[in-house]
Amino acid sequence: GKVWVRVTMDNKTRKTFLIKKGDTRKIQAKKFIKLDIGNAGNLKLYINGFEYPSVGRKGEVKHVTISLDNTSFQNYDNISE
Repeated sequence: GKVWVRVTMDNKTRKTFLIKKGDTRKIQAKKFIKLDIGNAGNLKLYINGFEYPSVGRKGEVKHVTISLDNTSFQNYDNISE
């Protein structure tokens, strides 16, 4: 299925994608990436060539922050803007 993703890179640039099966998007950041993901179980996430475990299940909305300094990974179920 399709996956909706909003990406914020280093708190500066924001992009939104609707990703279909087989699509690939390349994102570049220096410090961190924030992801808001709709239908999280259908997203494969790679950071510097390393595949991360699934961030959620099909149909779930997830909010994730990835620090590129030490490649830490935080998955937030509830987030306020």
